[in-house]
Amino acid sequence: MKRILILVIFTASLAFGQTAKPRLATLAQQKMCAEQARKTFHENSHPLRPSFIEWDYTSHYDTKSNQCFLMTADIDDDGVWIDVVDAFELREYASFMTLNKGIVGDCTINRPGHPHELCNSDEEFYTLVDKYFGIGR
Repeated sequence: MKRILILVIFTASLAFGQTAKPRLATLAQQKMCAEQARKTFHENSHPLRPSFIEWDYTSHYDTKSNQCFLMTADIDDDGVWIDVVDAFELREYASFMTLNKGIVGDCTINRPGHPHELCNSDEEFYTLVDKYFGIGR
């Protein structure tokens, strides 16, 4: 009886430890997300203007939500615009905009089922999108 109890406790502790580990995206999921993000970025972003300094994107497949996130960054002489969207549905989850003088015009996080969160700086924005969507800097 003592051996069975020890075995049950040991097995339960192993099972608990395994569920606490985060799932990693497979290579197939990462590839699918990267391809969709590239397609979405090029089909839905405005054309590159001469005043642009940077026009880029990054993607991240989140296994918890089973979503592909796309973060776009447009930087020009007038300011910075950053958006986080679902690469398939184009639903916006976060946006950041600042003018060239460093004045934050928009810093919003929109998680489904949660109230909108406002932020005050690019650093706070990146921290929150990394925390909620895994796609920070």
